[in-house]
Amino acid sequence: MGKFSSSKDKSSGLITLSITSQSPVLAQQWVTWLVEDLNDSTRDREVEEAKSAVAFLEKELKSTVVMDMRAMFFRLIQKQTETIMLANVKKDYLFRIVDPAIIPEIKFSPGRAVICILGTLFGGFLAVFIVLLMHFLQPKKDR
Repeated sequence: MGKFSSSKDKSSGLITLSITSQSPVLAQQWVTWLVEDLNDSTRDREVEEAKSAVAFLEKELKSTVVMDMRAMFFRLIQKQTETIMLANVKKDYLFRIVDPAIIPEIKFSPGRAVICILGTLFGGFLAVFIVLLMHFLQPKKDR
């Protein structure tokens, strides 16, 4: 299983997404898919909201005869149509990829030395515990 993390630089507004996994190829694919899915779902939601707003405005436009109100509705419809157009044109709608996800060239963790040292220590403690346990649990023989 992987570990997901994100951070935001307050000064630049840059958001960094990362996934740590045993498979570096899988982690790179997950980050790429995550950004694509976030962009697609946000774009789809914005387009649906704009389409429903246009439908509402067109319905209100038909029921109004005041010219100033009609002009305002036309401006609002134009703004929502622009939103739909820009959302469909932009590939990177919510997140613009500055630096694409890469597959790490060197292993990040865990280090072999740490695993070996901890394994040796754990094995030593376990061996001492078993020897002491056997010593105290064996029946005493009188000599």
